[in-house]
Amino acid sequence: MSASPYAAFLNLSEEVNADGRKVAVLNPGETCYAREGVMHGGATGALLEYAARLAVLDALRQKGNGEKPPSLATVSMTVDYLRPGPMSPNRALGRIVKLGQRVAHVNVDAWNADPGKLFATGKITIGIQQ
Repeated sequence: MSASPYAAFLNLSEEVNADGRKVAVLNPGETCYAREGVMHGGATGALLEYAARLAVLDALRQKGNGEKPPSLATVSMTVDYLRPGPMSPNRALGRIVKLGQRVAHVNVDAWNADPGKLFATGKITIGIQQ
């Protein structure tokens, strides 16, 4: 996914995990700083949203939904902050709950060094315009 100016501003990128799934990566800099050693909650939300978008685009690509990438818009988003997000590389992975023609429901988990130790989770609804 080509990064939006906002994603580039926050230093969001993507990588592929061992299962072949796209993982959102946030290397927080001063734009994500909240307090000593802690990332701002808005940056955490952006990481979760980016991961949800990656999951939706990947699912649509696998379905073979045309050559033109769809326009995606966040319809709703709920974030559960489980612990402070550290100011070091963080990752998030989205899992499609339901993929419809016009909307996708995605659960997202965010972690730092250990995928088993989450610092945030989210439920995100993405609108799809083909």
